[in-house]
Amino acid sequence: FHQGQVCESGTRLLVPESIHDEFVEKLVARARQIKIGDAMDYDTEDEAVEIANATVYGLAGAVFSGDEDRAMAVAARMRTGQVDVNAGAFNPVAPFGGYKQSGNGRELGRFGLEEFCEVKSIQRPVKR
Repeated sequence: FHQGQVCESGTRLLVPESIHDEFVEKLVARARQIKIGDAMDYDTEDEAVEIANATVYGLAGAVFSGDEDRAMAVAARMRTGQVDVNAGAFNPVAPFGGYKQSGNGRELGRFGLEEFCEVKSIQRPVKR
């Protein structure tokens, strides 16, 4: 998938400072070939959401947390067309598409079919 076949690829990790060191140790141990970029410091969930949304793109994102309800709440605040929570399973029939400069509209599912529908409004005189 990382040879140009897909148009999404996670490139940033926002990790709370309180678990940063432990997270990095585990990440390095499991994936020595991952290049870790510049760290972004943040103290609150609101700051993490702000950083995640501070881009002109919005195709996809991911949230990882030991508290699934909290992860779902953060996912709902992200301005992306698709959010994976705790490495959620890929759903090939879920509507797919982005926000902002990642495009409008959706592929797949009911939302994808709506792109091919023509809607007509008919106005009639009001009867008195």
